[in-house]
Amino acid sequence: MLLVGSDIISFIMAKYDVDIPKPDPADWAHTLAKVVLSAVPMIGGPAAELFGAIITPSLAKRREEWIKAIASGLKELEQKEEGFKVENLLGDESFVTILLQASQAALRDHKKEKIQCLRNATLNSALPGAPEDFWKGKYINFIETLSPWHIRMLVFLDHPYEYCKENKITATISPGGALELQKIGEQIFSDISERKWNYFNILFGDLNSLGLITKDHFNNIYHKESNFFSDDCFVSDFAKDFLKFLTSPLE
Repeated sequence: MLLVGSDIISFIMAKYDVDIPKPDPADWAHTLAKVVLSAVPMIGGPAAELFGAIITPSLAKRREEWIKAIASGLKELEQKEEGFKVENLLGDESFVTILLQASQAALRDHKKEKIQCLRNATLNSALPGAPEDFWKGKYINFIETLSPWHIRMLVFLDHPYEYCKENKITATISPGGALELQKIGEQIFSDISERKWNYFNILFGDLNSLGLITKDHFNNIYHKESNFFSDDCFVSDFAKDFLKFLTSPLE
């Protein structure tokens, strides 16, 4: 049976007797909150209704947009990748696991960059040659944990010269000849309203602690001894695999 569009999602849901996403503790927290609020004299009923009015429309909208994004992406893959058939995924337990994990993460976030990363990761999981289950699960966890700024930093460090050239980031050299890392950070994170340098240090530290930047590279960068406009790469092999997993297979 050939499935197109959102039919693939419906079929998976029916076949595996699951919803997308699986019931999450947050769902129970929502229900519990309504029960508790309803039990409070004077403010119970109206407060519970207000809580539901805020949460329910947003959750439904996120769910619908996510399902459409995955369904359309799978259909595009079918047209782009020779030999790839959407219906073959229906018996692929590994893909279904990643689909459910990514779906839960997508419904808990509103940031477009992260939703796009989750979609790309899900689509890459559907293709032959996808990483092992352990790594796929770990990558999804990273997407959920890291902010878009973390991922932007990682993309920058992977190919500094290309990133700076494409984004028109200019180097600022101090009187002593050192590259002023702070000035570069302010250009990369121009959308951060204040304390850009504090964010820059925090992002570096987070990425380093996760093994996405090697310790020697991190130390070189932090002490302003590296030339960001060289062809050097400052991320680990693990980080490169992670970034590849986040790249859209449709481009």
